[in-house]
Amino acid sequence: MGYKKIDKDQLIEGLTEYLSNQYMNNVQKKESLIQKKYELEEEKQKILLSSNSSDLIRMKQMFSPITIDGDIQKDESKESRKLTSDIRKIESQIRDSEKDLNKIKSYIQGLKETYFIADDVKQTEDNVKFLPAVYELLDHIKACHEDISIDYTSVGEDTEVLLTFSYLNGFQNMLRFLFDELLVSTLKVDFFVEKSKVLMQFITKLEVFDSLESFKLQKSELESQLSKEFSIIRWQESSIILQAIVE
Repeated sequence: MGYKKIDKDQLIEGLTEYLSNQYMNNVQKKESLIQKKYELEEEKQKILLSSNSSDLIRMKQMFSPITIDGDIQKDESKESRKLTSDIRKIESQIRDSEKDLNKIKSYIQGLKETYFIADDVKQTEDNVKFLPAVYELLDHIKACHEDISIDYTSVGEDTEVLLTFSYLNGFQNMLRFLFDELLVSTLKVDFFVEKSKVLMQFITKLEVFDSLESFKLQKSELESQLSKEFSIIRWQESSIILQAIVE
């Protein structure tokens, strides 16, 4: 039985493409886990708040404190403990996903350092095209965050720009900060595409405003989490604009 000989370059290209797709899949998996954790934490918070509500207090006063109060506290405690357990399991899965992402990233970096001589060497199948990947990520995020209005319009795929891990890290950190820290409920994404460059603008506004001092501190905190492609163009409670340039 004969075996088809596989060219080494073809093998490395196929392996890099596979690892890149695995990285994208793990990014989406991690985002889904983070959203699930957020939902469970909200559910747990509602249970804790309801245990101190006036309705519950009045109900307890209407009945025997021995028979009702103990049962209610026991049920609430049991449900709360289960949610805490579920949250810890998801946190463990998120940590595992982060380990997988770092491992895949190191594998791809190792392949590039070993088999690609210079950054300007033309690479084709083994790379992830930027715009299709970003469209897919935005659609996935919209599905995970149904309570947030995310608006963007596809502008085609006519560009040579490729997706980078640096952009992905900055993109994840930016969205997580906007959604979890600033609690924004709308996000508009505009694309400006050239053959060798893509400029993106992320436009939103604050729904909750604590104080000007806190708002300034939040800007510094976000800037520290952004990757080199990202910058803050405007930082006002009525209008927040971030920009990303990928070449």
